[in-house]
Order: sequence, then structure tokens, then C-alpha cells
Amino acid sequence: MKTVLHVNDTMGAGGGSEQFLRSLLDAPPRGWRPRLAVGRAGATGNDPSVPPLTLIKGLGGRLRQEAAAVRRFLAFAEHLQPRLVHVHNVLQPALLRTMTARFACVMTIQDHRCFCPGPGKVLPNLEICRARPSHQACQTCLKDRSYRSFMLSLVAERLDAISRMAQVTTLSRYMQSELLKAGLSPEKVSVVAPYPYWEPANSTGSSHTRSGKTEAGRNSIPMSKAAGGVSEGVAKTLRGEFQASIPRPPFVLGAGRLVFSKGFHFLIRAHAMLPEPAPALVVAGSGPSRESLEEQARTLARSNSAPVVFTGWIDHRDMLGLLQRAALLAIPSTWQEPLGITGIEALSLGTPVLASQVGGMGEWLDDTVGWPVPPGDATTLANTLHECVTRRDEARRRAAAGQQRVGQFFTKQACVTGMGVIYDRAIDT
Repeated sequence: MKTVLHVNDTMGAGGGSEQFLRSLLDAPPRGWRPRLAVGRAGATGNDPSVPPLTLIKGLGGRLRQEAAAVRRFLAFAEHLQPRLVHVHNVLQPALLRTMTARFACVMTIQDHRCFCPGPGKVLPNLEICRARPSHQACQTCLKDRSYRSFMLSLVAERLDAISRMAQVTTLSRYMQSELLKAGLSPEKVSVVAPYPYWEPANSTGSSHTRSGKTEAGRNSIPMSKAAGGVSEGVAKTLRGEFQASIPRPPFVLGAGRLVFSKGFHFLIRAHAMLPEPAPALVVAGSGPSRESLEEQARTLARSNSAPVVFTGWIDHRDMLGLLQRAALLAIPSTWQEPLGITGIEALSLGTPVLASQVGGMGEWLDDTVGWPVPPGDATTLANTLHECVTRRDEARRRAAAGQQRVGQFFTKQACVTGMGVIYDRAIDT
């Protein structure tokens, strides 16, 4: 049995990148035993999907912590002697170079920070940025020259460190193409698509199948629908204070980090344009834009009687319950989303999806399985929202087609097998 050491900045904060890591910890490739090292950890409790983890202060943190993080990582890793190191959300250049000098390394890239010094390959006017990073190309997004110089240098260092990895994986063809444009070798960069992963309710949970039945397994909770459209495994987590704050179905759900690039301000504006009777809007997530989004919702509240509810941060199991209850998941992103895993999770549950046609989301969303919309257009978003919530038969038809697509292209078996091939390739390099 070979040991693979997964390295991440955090565990317990949630988010799509962490869910992918959890899926690899819970179902590693055959012949591999996972270990985990993180810079900081939230409440993982007795989660059986998380192996015993080691805290390494500064891992994935600020650059000024990097030298100490390198020393601590080496002390731990040289004692453990993993056959392979799998790097996730850690982008400290000196630390990455140290890892690749001592161990066979694989890295999974899930965002733009190693090839874009700005806000994710999108210009302030919401057009796609197709330029390679340079002072001239990046001055539109990064006005301050000294900060622009710093970010250009940092991105170049990150990319150089990543180029030393034995193998690099992405979750989408879009991200693969961006890394190839940035200069990484085609022989090194592969796509390993994720699958809809839900933390085990206990060590003898069940996994979802396309037929809606369950099968024994460790990677999911029971997905059979209970009263109110909430799975039996999640119903308990939606009781009490959180349960009371959620409006009765039907409601539109927007979920993600509350930052400008996620486009929630367009969603709130579009929701206010809906004719009566309009469904409620639930915004699940936290972030620096929450206060301004709440103020926007209050200002627009007189446009129709449908409430806008902000839940704050919620864990992934509560998110499952919301996705199952929602009439529709809306993903109004304005940046180039690497994949949009929440939309794939929603379709796997049979929940209709409306999403901006940006980045990697076009790889799973089209007008046969959901409602693609242009980014940053509140009027089109409002019209499409209205179509989604009023044409219920069509919404169910597209969602069913989407559920079938996810079941065909985003499977546990393909993910585990594909990562096993990458691991073997890395240690044979």
C-alpha cells in the first residue's frame, strides 16, 4: 500500500475545491492510502471521510509565513516518507519548489491564480480576457503599477513552480486549455472530472444512483426523497433555527461566496423584476459583499412581495437539503468559472439549473439540460428565471436530462480510476 500525502490550505471551510479533496480522501485509487496535511482546520468532527490530519502552520498561508511552512512541511514529510504528494489549494512558490525537489508531486489546479494576476480572466466590462499577463494587458484590472508588478511576478513564480510537478490535473477542459496557453506541457496536464460527493452521514451511508435508488457505500448519504423534498439523511440538519429561516418551496437558490465575481447583485436585481406571484430567493453563503447585497435586497424589496433570505455560511450537508428543496439553482457568475461544481451537484439531484455561460460551465450546461444565460445581463436573467419557474414540466424535463448527463460523465468510478492513472504516471516519471 503506497501513501499519498494530500496537502491543502484548510479543511472544514467547505467549498467545491474542498469537496473534491474529501472525495479523494474517502475513495482513493486502488493501492493508495491517503494522509492529509493542512494549514488550518475547521470543525471536521467525527467525519469518516477525513483521515487523521496533521496541522502545519503557514501551509497555504501568506508569503511571509512561507519559510517557516517549508521547514515544518519538510520535518513532517521526511518522517512520513509518502510515495506521492498531491497538492491542492497551496500556491506558495518556494514551498511548491521544495516539494517537487524532494518528492513525486501531483497538483490539482482549481482556480486562475497561477496564470491570471487579476480577477479570473474577466475584464471590468465583463468581457473575457484573452491576453497573456503583462504590464500592458493587466493595467485595466490592476491600476496600481507596483501592485501589478508584484502580482505579475508572483503568478510567474507560481507557474514556474507548478511546471516542475510530475503531473497536473484540472476538473475541466477549460482549465486545461488555460494552463496549456500559459505554457505548461500537454503531457503533464490532464482532466480528471469530479463527481457529486456528499459527506457520509455515518460510516455506513448510501450513495445516489441515477434511478433514485440507493446502494451501500461510504461516499454519500441516502438520497431518497422524503416529505418536503429533503432527503432523509439531511432532514435532521434542516430543523431548528436554520430550518425556520428557509421559506417554503418553491424558491430560487443562489449559492456561493458572496463576492462581486459571483454575480449575486445581478440575481437580486433580476429577482426584483419577476412578476407576481414571484418565488422567494434564498442566498446561501458568506463573503465581503454580503452587507451590500442585503442593502440592495432591502432597496428593491418593494418591487415585489417575494422575500430575499440570506442564510450566511452553511455546511455542505445543509446545502444538499437546500438543493433538493429548491425549484431552481441560479449561478449568475461573471468571472470564468473553472467548472461550477454546485450546478453539477444540483443536476445530480434532479434540480433545474440556470447559469451564466462562462468558463467550464459550458462543458455540462446547455439548453437541453438547463438554462444558459449571458453574464451580467439582469433583464435576460429575469426573463429566464420567469420561464424556469413557470414552465415546470419543461424544467423537470431538462433537469432529468441533466441528471442523466451527470450520471454519464461525472462518475465516481471515472474519477477514482483517472486519478489512479495520474498517480502511477507521476511516480514513474
